[in-house]
Amino acid sequence: MKGPTLNSLWSIQLASMPVTDFMIGNDLLLFVTQPQKGIDVPGRLEAFSLIDGSSLWQYVFPDLFVAGLQIKKGVREAAPFCFITASSRDILFGEGEVLALDKSGQLQWQWRGGVQMLSTPTLAKNQLVFTADSEHFIALDSVTGHEQVRVSLDSPASFHAPCRHHGLIIIPGRGPDLLALSTAGEVQWHSQVEVGGWLDKTPVVAGESLVTVSSQGMVLALAVADGKLVWQQPVGPAGRPLSPPSTDGERIYVGARDGLYALAAADGRSLWHFQTERAVAAQPVVDGRFLYVTSHDHYFYLLDAQSGKVLWQHEMARRIELPVVVHKDVAARSATVFVADQGGKVSGFSQLLAGPTPSKRKEAAPQLDVGQLLRLAQQFDEKGQPANAAKAYLQAGAKKEAAEKFEEAEQWLTAIKVWHELSRPLKEAQALEGYAHSLEDVKAEESKLVEVWMQAALIYEQEGERAKAEFCQRQVARYQQQPILDLSLEYEGLVLNAWASLQLTVQNRGYGRASRITVHESGDQFEGEVASSQYYFRLNAGEEYLINLALRPLEYGQSVPLRLTIEYMDRSRIAHKMQKTIYLPVAREVADRVEGHMTNIFSAAVAPSNITTKEVEAWQDSSFELEREVVNKLVKAFNLDELSDLCFELDIDAEELANRQRKRDFAREIVLHLKRRNRLPALIQYCRELRSHLDW
Repeated sequence: MKGPTLNSLWSIQLASMPVTDFMIGNDLLLFVTQPQKGIDVPGRLEAFSLIDGSSLWQYVFPDLFVAGLQIKKGVREAAPFCFITASSRDILFGEGEVLALDKSGQLQWQWRGGVQMLSTPTLAKNQLVFTADSEHFIALDSVTGHEQVRVSLDSPASFHAPCRHHGLIIIPGRGPDLLALSTAGEVQWHSQVEVGGWLDKTPVVAGESLVTVSSQGMVLALAVADGKLVWQQPVGPAGRPLSPPSTDGERIYVGARDGLYALAAADGRSLWHFQTERAVAAQPVVDGRFLYVTSHDHYFYLLDAQSGKVLWQHEMARRIELPVVVHKDVAARSATVFVADQGGKVSGFSQLLAGPTPSKRKEAAPQLDVGQLLRLAQQFDEKGQPANAAKAYLQAGAKKEAAEKFEEAEQWLTAIKVWHELSRPLKEAQALEGYAHSLEDVKAEESKLVEVWMQAALIYEQEGERAKAEFCQRQVARYQQQPILDLSLEYEGLVLNAWASLQLTVQNRGYGRASRITVHESGDQFEGEVASSQYYFRLNAGEEYLINLALRPLEYGQSVPLRLTIEYMDRSRIAHKMQKTIYLPVAREVADRVEGHMTNIFSAAVAPSNITTKEVEAWQDSSFELEREVVNKLVKAFNLDELSDLCFELDIDAEELANRQRKRDFAREIVLHLKRRNRLPALIQYCRELRSHLDW
């Protein structure tokens, strides 16, 4: 397939399905999500990083249904940035609200006006406008939240967003009505069109025309000046609803049950039809010559806006009901496109933009060669633009320099990916540390922090950088409230074939309790009394325990090996084992014995649950592929009753899981439950023990 290619950047899995159009602003990707378990489950506004999809903050709406979201770009840090209209869950006595949050998710103001059901809002300069209870038009000061305008409407209004055009606010109706008001609430015109169905979708302006759609399959154009009908055109299967329209000024784009249609803005004549297997319900997004289309057939399409030819397509796991959002980087001549399906999976794609299509009198700009790209990168670097320098280095094939500049720009996920491609694991681990610190700065979710620190620890462990691995593991323990056990040893002097007592001190220098702790020795060079080498005790954080271990050396020398093992369970009932071989001096005669002590026999580390390099790479590239693989293996290895037993062993309340009747749904619920709590490694480890014949 010819045309531009969109490269996958990252994917995230939302805990719940998105329920309104999502938006981009201030390098944030904002979603409103609402679980499908019932009306008592709160919705939330979630903010993610555009760079890597990391979760930055969230705001919960416990007693409200979110109606819509709007953002205001270019505001200062503590100013209102995103605006949420929300309707009350209490249909008898409840009250709707409007909330304004700043870029960090802090509430700036809150409005309640004695109304219950609010529409999606629209920003008009410093006004936030919306309708309430289908009978009021309300305008608030977007800076302070003070109510400026409230007027009663002559006809019932839709809950879709009003359309703003210069000094007009056009309100879609719950019937064949469109109402145009001034920003002060004065009626400019009221149009009633003799057409079947409602004109309830948000209209768009194309030149001098206002274009809207009816709920029964008609596209209409009205004069913006007075609301008089200019043309109308049936689209798609008769009597079926259409998507909200979009326009580039020359063409009107509308989704229908059988695909996407393009009409001439001047007279409504049909220009082309792109057929899909299922409905296009979301508003198409047009950007220059590109048209971004989502469909219930699970596909996201990139079309040529003029011809309707497909340039690229990507299949998502579930149907897509929301439009994409596009973030353009003019300097880098690229765009980032985000799409979300109804399963809550969000994917980001990068797209190189070729710039404006050259006219016949102009030739296409020549491609830069490697030398030119390197000089361009150096120029960006000298101007203090490391992100642009990194992109130029990457295009020139200078991946090492690109990774360094991505780090300087704090685009950590991209730097990690490039170091991984270069097979530079220590650099990759260092970038992971930088990424973790950046997440800490923005107070990201603990589960995300744990995942990043654990990846860094595993890479350091595999590269033999024990001290660095221990530091990262300690961060994991801190966020997971895990114990960290340290073992010290004192002995009076060991003699061949003579029983002696070794004093072992076990100290918990971590953050959580360790229970069912056992300490024992093994090896052929020592004989131990079983009763004295088996202990069961627990240690809270900061506590220590003294053990006397009775041993009889069977060999002598300056370095006789003794293997010590500590086993314990953490607060999540996950078993851990740490082993270390130490070397002790054993005298042949009593007169030659030597006293001694050893500290920090075991390092301050949390056992990494035997996670393999393969799993680390899977998490880095596509954690969702790993989830799918684990789900498939659970379905293959266990029946329904055994999955219930698995929940009990892993301390999961199975009653909290929504779908337990079908085995695959039950397995998926278990995986998602443990993933949200960063406990997938515990599941994998436990499954390895129960079903060792499978490759977990």
